[in-house]
Amino acid sequence: MLVHSVIVTILFVLLNMISGLPYTDIEKKIEGDIRANDVYEYICLQSTTHKEAPGAEKNLTDECSPWKDNACCTPDTAIKALSFTLYSLNYDMCPQKRMSEQCKKHFIRDTCFYECSPNIGPWKEQIESASRSQRFRHVPLCKSECQDWFNACADDYTCSDNWSKSYDNSLVNNSTNGTHICERDPSERCKPFKDVFETAENFCEKIWDHSWSVVDDSEPCMKLSFDSEKGNPNDLVAKKYAFHQFYLINVSNLSPFIVPNVFLIFCMQKLFI
Repeated sequence: MLVHSVIVTILFVLLNMISGLPYTDIEKKIEGDIRANDVYEYICLQSTTHKEAPGAEKNLTDECSPWKDNACCTPDTAIKALSFTLYSLNYDMCPQKRMSEQCKKHFIRDTCFYECSPNIGPWKEQIESASRSQRFRHVPLCKSECQDWFNACADDYTCSDNWSKSYDNSLVNNSTNGTHICERDPSERCKPFKDVFETAENFCEKIWDHSWSVVDDSEPCMKLSFDSEKGNPNDLVAKKYAFHQFYLINVSNLSPFIVPNVFLIFCMQKLFI
């Protein structure tokens, strides 16, 4: 990040040398906003399971291990995610068939992303909930990731097409061991994922109430699993979207210096994408 900050400063100096314009308070504000992206990108959701700020967690294992260098989850949260005890939701909700291990693996990856990823800043929104005050919505998920997830779960069963909204907490009782149960008789409502959702895109976008937005792999998009030794590819995705949002916020302030600053925006986008 230091390298990017140095490049930002050099670009401003060069632009002012070329244009002859003074290094004004507006330009200083814009430069500060660009550097502020570091804070905007690397944040954690506000909830009872997330850390206040991301940091190294070298003891993360299995599907949560990709985030060990910079994580919003603790090892305890990760262990609960891996054992399906983090939320009161029964993944084996249908009597016709217990969820397959390959399907569970992808849901665990999804949970690890939600709990551990520090790259959700551009998509966070405020909500009212006992366990969290923020969620993310419309995070760009790579189409190939979505397709792999759907393929793994196609023959498994679900009683709902929106797991965030279609469970009734009032129905939780001792007989269900504290887990959610379907709004109606699961033996009647349960159907294979492939019949309920029909397409991978519909599945990924609806299952968690539009937390995900499926995009082509050629666009900046999130990975649910990656080799941490090669770095986190989602960092650049968050950077691109964060920078775009700062650009939209500050473009109204560019009128006195529209040419040099738009050129700067162009240069910075090429740096961060």
